[in-house]
Amino acid sequence: LVIKYAKSNDISFTIYRPGIIVGDSRTGATYKFDNLYLFVKVLLNIKNSFINHNGADFNNVTIRVPGDPYALINLVTIDYVADAIVAILKKRECVGNIFHITNPNPPRLCELRDLVMTLLEIKGMHVKIDRELEQKSLNTVEKLFLRQTRSYYPYLFSKLRFDSSNTQKALKGTAIICPAVTKELVKVLIDFAVSH
Repeated sequence: LVIKYAKSNDISFTIYRPGIIVGDSRTGATYKFDNLYLFVKVLLNIKNSFINHNGADFNNVTIRVPGDPYALINLVTIDYVADAIVAILKKRECVGNIFHITNPNPPRLCELRDLVMTLLEIKGMHVKIDRELEQKSLNTVEKLFLRQTRSYYPYLFSKLRFDSSNTQKALKGTAIICPAVTKELVKVLIDFAVSH
Protein backbone atom coordinates (compact mmCIF):
# COMPACT_ATOMS: atom_id res chain seq x y z
CA LEU A 1 0.00 0.00 0.00
CA VAL A 2 2.82 2.42 0.87
CA ILE A 3 4.64 1.67 -2.37
CA LYS A 4 1.48 1.93 -4.48
CA TYR A 5 0.50 5.24 -2.87
CA ALA A 6 4.02 6.68 -3.11
CA LYS A 7 4.40 5.75 -6.78
CA SER A 8 0.96 7.04 -7.77
CA ASN A 9 1.67 10.36 -6.02
CA ASP A 10 5.29 10.70 -7.13
CA ILE A 11 6.60 10.51 -3.57
CA SER A 12 10.03 9.02 -2.92
CA PHE A 13 10.07 6.27 -0.31
CA THR A 14 12.36 3.86 1.47
CA ILE A 15 10.97 1.16 3.75
CA TYR A 16 12.85 -0.06 6.82
CA ARG A 17 11.66 -3.24 8.50
CA PRO A 18 13.61 -3.92 11.71
CA GLY A 19 13.51 -7.17 13.66
CA ILE A 20 12.70 -7.32 17.38
CA ILE A 21 14.52 -4.29 18.77
CA VAL A 22 16.37 -4.61 22.08
CA GLY A 23 18.77 -2.28 23.92
CA ASP A 24 22.15 -0.89 22.95
CA SER A 25 24.80 -3.56 22.35
CA ARG A 26 27.41 -1.74 24.45
CA THR A 27 25.38 -0.42 27.38
CA GLY A 28 22.08 -2.30 27.20
CA ALA A 29 20.29 1.06 27.34
CA THR A 30 16.63 1.09 26.32
CA TYR A 31 13.51 2.92 27.42
CA LYS A 32 11.12 0.19 26.30
CA PHE A 33 10.99 -3.03 28.29
CA ASP A 34 8.86 -5.32 26.16
CA ASN A 35 9.60 -8.41 24.04
CA LEU A 36 12.67 -10.19 25.56
CA TYR A 37 12.45 -8.05 28.70
CA LEU A 38 8.91 -9.14 29.51
CA PHE A 39 9.99 -12.79 29.59
CA VAL A 40 12.97 -11.91 31.80
CA LYS A 41 10.67 -10.00 34.16
CA VAL A 42 8.17 -12.86 34.41
CA LEU A 43 10.96 -15.39 35.10
CA LEU A 44 12.52 -13.12 37.76
CA ASN A 45 9.10 -12.62 39.40
CA ILE A 46 8.55 -16.40 39.49
CA LYS A 47 12.02 -16.92 40.97
CA ASN A 48 11.58 -14.20 43.61
CA SER A 49 8.07 -15.31 44.51
CA PHE A 50 9.18 -18.89 44.94
CA ILE A 51 12.18 -17.91 47.09
CA ASN A 52 10.08 -15.53 49.23
CA HIS A 53 7.43 -18.17 49.89
CA ASN A 54 9.64 -21.23 50.16
CA GLY A 55 12.87 -19.69 51.45
CA ALA A 56 14.98 -21.71 49.05
CA ASP A 57 15.82 -22.31 45.44
CA PHE A 58 13.66 -24.42 43.18
CA ASN A 59 13.85 -28.14 43.62
CA ASN A 60 13.51 -29.63 40.15
CA VAL A 61 10.45 -27.58 39.13
CA THR A 62 9.33 -27.62 35.49
CA ILE A 63 7.37 -24.75 34.01
CA ARG A 64 5.91 -25.20 30.56
CA VAL A 65 5.76 -22.18 28.26
CA PRO A 66 4.24 -21.89 24.77
CA GLY A 67 6.34 -21.95 21.64
CA ASP A 68 8.40 -23.97 19.23
CA PRO A 69 11.90 -24.64 20.61
CA TYR A 70 13.28 -24.02 17.11
CA ALA A 71 11.43 -20.76 16.49
CA LEU A 72 13.80 -18.03 15.28
CA ILE A 73 13.86 -14.98 17.54
CA ASN A 74 15.09 -12.11 15.38
CA LEU A 75 16.68 -9.79 17.94
CA VAL A 76 18.50 -6.67 16.76
CA THR A 77 20.11 -4.03 18.95
CA ILE A 78 18.91 -0.43 18.74
CA ASP A 79 22.37 0.87 17.85
CA TYR A 80 22.59 -1.52 14.88
CA VAL A 81 19.13 -0.49 13.65
CA ALA A 82 19.85 3.25 14.03
CA ASP A 83 23.30 3.03 12.43
CA ALA A 84 21.96 0.97 9.53
CA ILE A 85 19.09 3.39 8.84
CA VAL A 86 21.41 6.41 8.91
CA ALA A 87 23.92 4.72 6.58
CA ILE A 88 21.16 3.71 4.15
CA LEU A 89 19.60 7.20 4.26
CA LYS A 90 22.88 8.66 3.04
CA LYS A 91 22.88 6.53 -0.12
CA ARG A 92 20.79 8.03 -2.89
CA GLU A 93 20.70 4.71 -4.74
CA CYS A 94 18.83 3.12 -1.82
CA VAL A 95 15.70 5.24 -2.31
CA GLY A 96 12.74 3.17 -3.44
CA ASN A 97 13.85 -0.09 -1.82
CA ILE A 98 12.86 -2.21 1.17
CA PHE A 99 15.44 -2.98 3.85
CA HIS A 100 15.00 -5.75 6.39
CA ILE A 101 17.21 -4.63 9.26
CA THR A 102 17.23 -8.04 10.82
CA ASN A 103 19.61 -10.51 12.37
CA PRO A 104 21.14 -12.74 9.69
CA ASN A 105 21.77 -15.40 12.39
CA PRO A 106 18.86 -15.21 14.83
CA PRO A 107 18.98 -17.51 17.85
CA ARG A 108 16.45 -20.28 18.32
CA LEU A 109 13.97 -19.89 21.15
CA CYS A 110 15.56 -22.80 23.04
CA GLU A 111 19.02 -21.19 22.78
CA LEU A 112 17.70 -17.87 24.04
CA ARG A 113 15.90 -19.62 26.91
CA ASP A 114 19.15 -21.33 27.96
CA LEU A 115 21.10 -18.06 27.89
CA VAL A 116 18.46 -16.21 29.93
CA MET A 117 18.10 -18.99 32.53
CA THR A 118 21.87 -19.15 33.02
CA LEU A 119 22.22 -15.38 33.35
CA LEU A 120 19.29 -15.10 35.78
CA GLU A 121 20.91 -17.87 37.84
CA ILE A 122 17.66 -19.77 38.17
CA LYS A 123 18.78 -23.16 39.42
CA GLY A 124 16.44 -26.10 39.79
CA MET A 125 13.75 -24.63 37.54
CA HIS A 126 13.40 -26.01 34.05
CA VAL A 127 11.50 -24.08 31.38
CA LYS A 128 10.05 -26.49 28.86
CA ILE A 129 8.95 -25.00 25.55
CA ASP A 130 5.75 -26.78 24.54
CA ARG A 131 4.04 -26.45 21.12
CA GLU A 132 0.73 -27.86 22.42
CA LEU A 133 0.61 -26.09 25.76
CA GLU A 134 -2.83 -24.48 25.47
CA GLN A 135 -4.50 -27.87 25.05
CA LYS A 136 -3.15 -29.08 28.41
CA SER A 137 -4.11 -28.39 32.00
CA LEU A 138 -1.88 -25.72 33.45
CA ASN A 139 -0.68 -24.97 36.95
CA THR A 140 -1.00 -21.48 38.45
CA VAL A 141 2.49 -20.36 37.44
CA GLU A 142 1.99 -21.53 33.84
CA LYS A 143 -1.35 -19.69 33.64
CA LEU A 144 0.36 -16.52 34.89
CA PHE A 145 3.17 -16.89 32.34
CA LEU A 146 0.65 -17.38 29.53
CA ARG A 147 -1.47 -14.41 30.57
CA GLN A 148 1.51 -12.03 30.64
CA THR A 149 3.14 -13.17 27.40
CA ARG A 150 0.18 -14.04 25.15
CA SER A 151 0.69 -11.07 22.79
CA TYR A 152 4.09 -12.49 21.80
CA TYR A 153 2.80 -15.90 20.64
CA PRO A 154 3.41 -15.27 16.92
CA TYR A 155 7.12 -14.74 17.65
CA LEU A 156 7.38 -17.89 19.75
CA PHE A 157 6.26 -20.11 16.88
CA SER A 158 7.85 -18.33 13.90
CA LYS A 159 10.57 -19.86 11.78
CA LEU A 160 10.68 -16.96 9.34
CA ARG A 161 14.03 -15.89 7.94
CA PHE A 162 14.09 -12.40 6.50
CA ASP A 163 15.99 -11.55 3.35
CA SER A 164 18.42 -8.88 4.49
CA SER A 165 20.49 -8.90 1.28
CA ASN A 166 19.47 -5.30 0.42
CA THR A 167 20.62 -4.18 3.85
CA GLN A 168 23.88 -6.14 3.70
CA LYS A 169 24.60 -4.73 0.24
CA ALA A 170 23.90 -1.16 1.39
CA LEU A 171 26.12 -1.58 4.46
CA LYS A 172 29.02 -3.13 2.55
CA GLY A 173 32.17 -1.11 3.13
CA THR A 174 30.93 0.24 6.46
CA ALA A 175 31.80 -1.14 9.87
CA ILE A 176 28.11 -1.67 10.64
CA ILE A 177 27.27 -5.29 11.42
CA CYS A 178 24.50 -6.89 13.41
CA PRO A 179 25.84 -8.02 16.80
CA ALA A 180 25.56 -11.77 17.39
CA VAL A 181 23.24 -12.81 20.21
CA THR A 182 25.87 -14.15 22.59
CA LYS A 183 25.89 -14.73 26.33
CA GLU A 184 27.83 -11.47 26.70
CA LEU A 185 25.27 -9.45 24.75
CA VAL A 186 22.28 -10.94 26.57
CA LYS A 187 24.03 -10.22 29.90
CA VAL A 188 24.45 -6.54 28.95
CA LEU A 189 20.77 -6.31 28.01
CA ILE A 190 19.53 -8.11 31.14
CA ASP A 191 21.85 -6.20 33.50
CA PHE A 192 20.51 -2.88 32.23
CA ALA A 193 16.91 -4.04 32.49
CA VAL A 194 17.29 -5.41 36.03
CA SER A 195 19.07 -2.23 37.21
CA HIS A 196 16.29 -0.05 35.79
